[in-house]
Amino acid sequence: AAMRTRKVTGSWCYEDADYVVKASYTAGSSDYFDRSWGNWLPGDPDEIEVLSVIEDSPARTPRPDLLDAASTDAVLLDRLAEAAQVDAVEEMYERAERAHDHADDERRCARGG
Repeated sequence: AAMRTRKVTGSWCYEDADYVVKASYTAGSSDYFDRSWGNWLPGDPDEIEVLSVIEDSPARTPRPDLLDAASTDAVLLDRLAEAAQVDAVEEMYERAERAHDHADDERRCARGG
């Protein structure tokens, strides 16, 4: 399966201040069965990399000093990964719908509708 990387943004509350965190999320692959060896091999884990932390204030001050804290916040990373997965699923449905609509258009044209 092709590795898909997507950008994802989430809000993060840290030491009583609010931040906007941008990250890149790459979906891993699931475990798979290797027929030649006759056993299960582990897939690749999901990867999430925090790219920026910005104060959620009118000043929008970048806080590179908080990258490490954000990168080790399991709850934040879970939320970001979840958001990216939801996006991916929605995108898949949208693409399927667009393909479906397009096919309908083609049929209408063919009938001279």
